[in-house]
Amino acid sequence: KRYFKHLPGLHITGLDISAVGDDIVEGDMHNMPFEDNKFDLIISCHSFEHCVEPTQVATEIQRVANKKNAIIGIEVPVRNPNGTSPIAIEEGGDNWDYCNPRVLTSLFSKDVTLLDQEVTSTAMRCVLVLQKDNTT
Repeated sequence: KRYFKHLPGLHITGLDISAVGDDIVEGDMHNMPFEDNKFDLIISCHSFEHCVEPTQVATEIQRVANKKNAIIGIEVPVRNPNGTSPIAIEEGGDNWDYCNPRVLTSLFSKDVTLLDQEVTSTAMRCVLVLQKDNTT
């Protein structure tokens, strides 16, 4: 929230499995307690790797994202940058290694495309855009 406080008119909502507080809703990323098409921007910072079912979480992110031009930012640790699919791990509380931006993006539908990426030896940051044609 502190990163966006200088931008007027924004309403920021957090989601946490157990913490409830000012603008933080208690809930599970596998079944988010939000209506469809609610958010223009979704940020997941070092949480997606803890999920049980990555495809289900990707589907939930898409469900709550505004279908016209939502931006999705995801930051996760990386252990095997040459991987070709998500790797199940149990290390340091993490359940998944998404390896690289291509693997992470593959969890989402064809309506989600990779807009930008930053990959280091230990983490990756991906910016995705959801653009769904509502006329079909």
